[in-house]
Amino acid sequence: MSSEITLREWLEQNKNKISGLDAELILMRAIRERFGEERPDRSWLVAHDEAEMTDAEQLLAEKMLQRRQAGEPMAYILGEKEFFGRKFEVSKNVLIPRPETEGVVELVLGLIDRENNAPGGTKNNEKAEALYNPSLDIELPKEVENSPKREDGSERGEENEKKVRVLEVGTGSGCIAVTLALERPEIEMITLDISQEALIVARKNAIKLGAKVAFWQSDLLQQVKNSGVLPEELDSSRQNGDDRGIVEPLKENKPSQDTKNNEKAEALYNPSLDIELPKEVENSPKREDGSERGEENENFEPKIDILVANLPYVDEKWDWLDRKTLDFEPKIALFAEQNGLEAYQRLLGQMNYQKVAKWAVFEVDPCQHTELAKMARENGFEMVETRGFGMVLKFVGR
Repeated sequence: MSSEITLREWLEQNKNKISGLDAELILMRAIRERFGEERPDRSWLVAHDEAEMTDAEQLLAEKMLQRRQAGEPMAYILGEKEFFGRKFEVSKNVLIPRPETEGVVELVLGLIDRENNAPGGTKNNEKAEALYNPSLDIELPKEVENSPKREDGSERGEENEKKVRVLEVGTGSGCIAVTLALERPEIEMITLDISQEALIVARKNAIKLGAKVAFWQSDLLQQVKNSGVLPEELDSSRQNGDDRGIVEPLKENKPSQDTKNNEKAEALYNPSLDIELPKEVENSPKREDGSERGEENENFEPKIDILVANLPYVDEKWDWLDRKTLDFEPKIALFAEQNGLEAYQRLLGQMNYQKVAKWAVFEVDPCQHTELAKMARENGFEMVETRGFGMVLKFVGR
């Protein structure tokens, strides 16, 4: 750039090429570097509109302007999107957080409060944090848990209370998990995603916003242990704790080997393997430990209180789609077969087999609620509420 130009002049030249608001946002992003950690706002822009732009700022603003003219969403151009009153980093590896997902978060918050008020919950107990080391997200040993004093010497509260455990499947930017962990810091928040790139973005958001969230890479529940809900490496990492509550390392947990055709089918009864049982084995009267099969669901205690998922639910065949924005977002996070419900059908099957959660909250288009409710009933879940794009399911067994 060779010509000098003020902030006001740049806006005057470009406010008709895109919306005036988008032009202001692009301009404020282009000059952000001169402010360090702080960010310029609109009032600063108005008060200093005679300030000149550097060549680097003009070049950056022009590139962002061209991207916006090509239809790219502002969230990707700016690298962030507000959600539940907080700024979340986004990239083209994750979906842009949407207002309808805030309604899903509100449904989960209501369930958390319900679980907290249930026997053994932690809500309204001023000393419930006594069960946990304040600096580590780990459960204290029994000999410590039953002690009348905490590490800091203060009196302990009710010793038998537990944290509400929430599992998110398909975290994307982490906006749901991070928001839940910040709005209800007493919960234990675990989140999964198939995409390593998405997990990196989500982890950045958790660290930046100070949320205690455990991350793991998994294709839905495929890499999740039936017995303990988490991979063994993740369980051991949690025992060691983390000052920020973010679990290390972030790596892929390889799926178990396929043993479907193995004559020694005992491996199929191993609760740590998430595999579909062949019919001849599934109907066997005995399990690996010698116990009778068929009675295991009656007194089963799910390891997760609430499972929340915002999986791909858009069918590319829908003729009312607005492709302008969707074409820029990751297809793996947007589109699914079977009227958009293929991913949810897979997840419900895994949830039914593993008996993972008491409650589930899904985000889908309202036009899909009836069909998804039918899938849920076939897998042991009953729909108890819908609100906007959110659906609440309760595990009732089969």
